[in-house]
Amino acid sequence: MTGAAAAVAGPEQPAAERVLRTELVDVGGGRAACVLDWGGGGDVIICVHPNGFCAGLFDPVARALPLTFRPVAIDLLGHGRSYQPSPDEPVSFESIAADVAAALDQLGITRGFLVGCSLGGGVAILLDRLRPGLASGILLCEAGAFPAGSRPEHNPMADRLRRRRRVWPDQASMRAAWRGRGAMSDLSDAALDAYLQWGVRQTPDGQASLRCDPEFEARIADLSHAPDGAAAAWDHLPQLSTRQVTIVACDRSFLPTELVAAQAALLGCPMYLWHGGHLAFFADAARASAMIRRCFC
Repeated sequence: MTGAAAAVAGPEQPAAERVLRTELVDVGGGRAACVLDWGGGGDVIICVHPNGFCAGLFDPVARALPLTFRPVAIDLLGHGRSYQPSPDEPVSFESIAADVAAALDQLGITRGFLVGCSLGGGVAILLDRLRPGLASGILLCEAGAFPAGSRPEHNPMADRLRRRRRVWPDQASMRAAWRGRGAMSDLSDAALDAYLQWGVRQTPDGQASLRCDPEFEARIADLSHAPDGAAAAWDHLPQLSTRQVTIVACDRSFLPTELVAAQAALLGCPMYLWHGGHLAFFADAARASAMIRRCFC
């Protein structure tokens, strides 16, 4: 089933009324996870971000939601301000999900709606395996969940990510280089600014450095083709503890639409085809907010 995200009737509250709170929470094993909580009085929306980005990428979407929702996002392992693993520490989609689960436990969040994009979609699926009953519903946009053997053994994207520049003279240089180019062309100006704010740090000499190391980002990209990565998420899809699932595919994505459509077919759930690239969820906060309300209201 395909369609377009439609606006959902209901009063909107001024975005300025949201007060963003950030917190580092202990997730065990000497690790901490950074949580962004935009507040609000109602259903929790647990937002899980794409590989290489950060929880703050959801800021424009969170602020576009009515105050009847409480958006919460967590920097995934190796991303943002969360724990940065060493190269020899084992990492899988489920170990990333385990840190999210531990952070939610620390926050006392036992129920909510899951929104997962790209890597975040695969992690959200495995979060359901770790915490059955947590999800009231799930929205997956181009989720990293594919059958074993459906992707080439070698992932050329990982090679490109390893060559990604990590340090720039300043954030303005980053913005100028990224705006309208590659995957960043999907991001709205507000989403790009949010990424620069939350996914970049200032070095002691005043330069701007990515918080997610390109080598780690490439390592996660490799997992998308591995049994403990996207294949593990695919295997759990039929066992999801909620049947309220919606799938979004993007018509200009590097990801073949038929792979995303296979997720919807496996679940017998709706699939919406959006115009845009792989990160089109972050192209228009109003559209993303409308889709969340359509799915979860």
